[in-house]
Order: sequence, then C-alpha cells, then structure tokens
Amino acid sequence: MTSSLSSSSSPPVAFVLLLAVVATLAFPVVDLLFAFDVLAPHSCQHTHFAHFHLTLYHWLIVDGIVQLLSSVPFFIVLLSAKNGRCGLVHFFFQTVIQPLQHVFIFIWTIVGCVLFWHFLLPTGACVVGLDAFMWMRLIGGVVSVVHHRSQPPRR
Repeated sequence: MTSSLSSSSSPPVAFVLLLAVVATLAFPVVDLLFAFDVLAPHSCQHTHFAHFHLTLYHWLIVDGIVQLLSSVPFFIVLLSAKNGRCGLVHFFFQTVIQPLQHVFIFIWTIVGCVLFWHFLLPTGACVVGLDAFMWMRLIGGVVSVVHHRSQPPRR
C-alpha cells in the first residue's frame, strides 16, 4: 500500500499561499482591531502625553497599514515564482523594496518601544490583552529586524 503523501512531494500551492496569508496578515489585522477598540475597548490606545505627540491608536494604525502594504510585494514575488517569472521581480523586491521596508519597520518599532515601554507601561492604563500583544509585537519586531539584518546577502 502506497501513501498518497511521500516525503519528496511538495505541498500544494494553495496550502502554501494559505499559510503565507495567515502568517503575513495576523499581526496587521490584530493591530487594527486593537487600534479601533474592537479587542480592548476603553484601554490605553487614546492616552495622550505632554512631550510625545503620538498615541498608541495612531501607532497601531500606521503599523497595521504598513505591515499590510509590505505584504503586497511578498505576494507578488510568491505569485510570480509560481508562474516561473520571478527574476526581475525578485531582484527588485530584494534590492529596493525589502531594505526600505526593513528600515521603516525598524524605526517604527523603536518609536513603538518608546511609546509603550517609556510612556504607557508605567501608567498601567493598558488592559492585559493589549499589554501582552504590545510586548509580543515589539520584541518580535526588534528580533525580526535584527535577524534580517544579520543575514548575509543572498546571491
């Protein structure tokens, strides 16, 4: 009796796309749900500070939108690789788009760290769910950018 799944078979394209969509869209969607008070109503998203003119609401919206927009080139490369036409698209993505995304996301993550850890966390105004998400989001963001920057360039 032979197995329909052998160790040498590759996963179906639809399955890979589904995994890519879920992995890529999870954080931006949760960012926007927290920003618009869906997951944590009446928490610290709208807290203002005298010397820092950015609220967590605005940070979450920009972060969610940037993360969503940064996934578009990824899916273009993924779909062009499926069609066998990925040379120029992959080169442009890897040499132009991706480095710009990484720089912005790194800077935006630092802004989020200052906003959350320096201003919001000491107040205790954030509910536990938002608090835990921000810890995970910010630490994951810093680790992700540091990991990508430490990788040698692929040729």
